[in-house]
Amino acid sequence: MSNMNIDNNVGALGITPPPVTTLGVQPNAPTLPAHINDSFDATTSAIFIANYGDNHRYIRDEERWLHWDGRHWNTDIKAQQLSDALEDMRNKLIANQSNYHLKEIAKKLANQRSLSQIKKHLESRNELSLLSYDCDSHEHLCALENAVYNTDTNQLVYDPVRIRPLFLTRRFPVAYSPDATCPSWEAFLRQIFCADEELIRFVQKAVGLSLSGKVLEEKLFFAYGSGANGKTTFFEVLNRIFGSFHQEIDSTILIKSKVQDQRLALENMANLRGIRFATSNEIPERATYNDMIIKQLCSRDMIAAKVVFKSVTPFMPTHKLWIRSNHKPLFNVHDGGMMRRICLVPFAYKVPESERIERFEDTLIREKAGILKWIVDGWKLYQKEGMKLLPESMKTALNEYAHECDSLKQFIEERYIIADYATTALKDFTANYNTWCKENNFRSSNARTLASELRAEGYEIAVGHGNARNIKGLGLIE
Repeated sequence: MSNMNIDNNVGALGITPPPVTTLGVQPNAPTLPAHINDSFDATTSAIFIANYGDNHRYIRDEERWLHWDGRHWNTDIKAQQLSDALEDMRNKLIANQSNYHLKEIAKKLANQRSLSQIKKHLESRNELSLLSYDCDSHEHLCALENAVYNTDTNQLVYDPVRIRPLFLTRRFPVAYSPDATCPSWEAFLRQIFCADEELIRFVQKAVGLSLSGKVLEEKLFFAYGSGANGKTTFFEVLNRIFGSFHQEIDSTILIKSKVQDQRLALENMANLRGIRFATSNEIPERATYNDMIIKQLCSRDMIAAKVVFKSVTPFMPTHKLWIRSNHKPLFNVHDGGMMRRICLVPFAYKVPESERIERFEDTLIREKAGILKWIVDGWKLYQKEGMKLLPESMKTALNEYAHECDSLKQFIEERYIIADYATTALKDFTANYNTWCKENNFRSSNARTLASELRAEGYEIAVGHGNARNIKGLGLIE
């Protein structure tokens, strides 16, 4: 049995929710407001709020309605649930033959213009209004199909009375079961990770991190490997499990280009609000990471984002970023901020053609309850162990990756000797380096940047005659 605690008390949520009235059980006769001789809008709204208000909320800054279905808050597409509730209210008012004013309201509600008018009025009522930051604002909570999970305490709360006032609109579309298993999923992981139990354990913890809305690790999880290695299946399954906590972002914002699309970057960042599991697919060959964007997306710092036709809105990040690709983007290995962020997860296995199963994710997703428990167990492993120690396979892969990206080191190894007696002019070194970069599809650099990187590697830059700068310890191979 799992060591998951089940607690329906408010303390299990780690917050104190506001009081709740009903659970949406609609009376046969509507509750009436104190004054029914007010305007049509005011009276009708008051009746609606008294009888149906607990189950409906309007998010003003996003101009959309939410509806409580008894267990979850859902976006009310085209306000259909609101319309149904108003229709139900009208039928009950018609049945109430004792009050002239109520019968008049019921007649008006049959008119489409009056119905649209009352919907508009309900949007302005403070009792029903929220702002987007009122929703999904508890970083330690995540809604599941049958409960809410507190990642701070590892407790589950099942009581809808306690869940409704939290306004959790994102959820895993999977019910938690402490006894669920996922033997096919675990066999799949052993296959694609070459039975490397240390690597599998790390991946489980890394995925488990996305249960929490807290950014506990400023990491970029980079899933790399050539085709037919299980990457696509792995992410397709997880994307389905994470449900509305998952968001795909455009890979073009993650790489450098001659013309950066700032609007696209801001819009993609806006889509990350409230997300726990962010993914991006396929980086072009020989592309270079946009260091600034990567650092911003893999950080605890506030993100500035923008929705079309709206102002820039900052928010605190909750996501963990995964990139999957058949190609390794270049990055500045001399930038400590990038080096400490990148976690290269090697997908080294190649599934034999005879063993490939079309849409294998559809088979694995049958174990969704067990996979959710695997993710929860990964979160608990992270709480216990952290992830400071990388598996040996990841260390090796990252070192190889860093060397492939280290154009300066490769250039020196090819063109220079390293000796105490040697010296070379920084100006000549820079010119030779940029020519080499052009030939090898690396980005060129300037003397100032190269001098800084050379010093970081332990080389001394001395000023000689005429203020010419020379690199000590390097000599051009003749």
